[in-house]
Amino acid sequence: MARVVLILDLLVALTTIYFVINLGRDVWQHREMAKKEPADGRILPFTASLIFFLSTLGASDFALSSAIYTRLGWTTVRKLPGTVNAQCILPLAVMTVAYLSRVQVSWWLLVMCIIAQVIGAYIGPRLVMRLPDRMIRLSVGVGLLVSAALLLANQLHWVQTTGNATSLPVGKAILLAALLFVYGALNNIGIGSFAPTMVTVSFFGMSPLVAFPIMMGAAFFSIVVGSTVFIQAGAYSRKIVSYTSIFGIIGVLVAVFIVGQLQMTVINWIILAILIYAAFILLRPTADEIEA
Repeated sequence: MARVVLILDLLVALTTIYFVINLGRDVWQHREMAKKEPADGRILPFTASLIFFLSTLGASDFALSSAIYTRLGWTTVRKLPGTVNAQCILPLAVMTVAYLSRVQVSWWLLVMCIIAQVIGAYIGPRLVMRLPDRMIRLSVGVGLLVSAALLLANQLHWVQTTGNATSLPVGKAILLAALLFVYGALNNIGIGSFAPTMVTVSFFGMSPLVAFPIMMGAAFFSIVVGSTVFIQAGAYSRKIVSYTSIFGIIGVLVAVFIVGQLQMTVINWIILAILIYAAFILLRPTADEIEA
């Protein structure tokens, strides 16, 4: 397993360099456009650090980001999926390296899950960019409700999390990989894969700790694939992603190396309220739809 972790860490490093080059080139070429985007550069360092501090402890950065950016009007509905995907690459790279070496899980199961989610992420963006704005808005709104429902289930202890398995029989492993393929595709409309992965792994009787290397590794490589498509199409907020790529790492490092285990019960109830509020904003009809 140690050799597999080393190989995955090297792949994370190479993939991160590839992403930074693509992102840096695009932001530099469109720097004047990025300066005019509505996101507030004075507040972004704080929101980025907070979002990824909570994300490292198990909250959904997709859900938190969607709620904050929607409420503040920092990006359009069309650019929201690309933004929440691209902004998390560098913070997620740090999370992935931190968690891959901490938890033991069957190496073949980990690799299978990563490959399945990457394939799903490759297909997803091409479908999302063909959707009309209304469908994207409704999809993200439903995604926030799904995240809220999973968080509520965890808060009320409806999900069994007492398993201790670190691997699965072949049949269940294939089913888990198939579900991660779906989660990878759903990532691209703003439905984060962390919560569904945690719930799925727990339902299969595996240790909830196993979910962390699986969901971090699978999410990292799959989101890089999806984000590259969004970046090439210019379908993301360059200002938000630029700030969050830097300051999000601070939140991750604080959570991993300073705070460690934090009592998340109260914070999760606050996040739940934010998710429901943001979903309500996105799902309610716009003025144009009411007039029609």
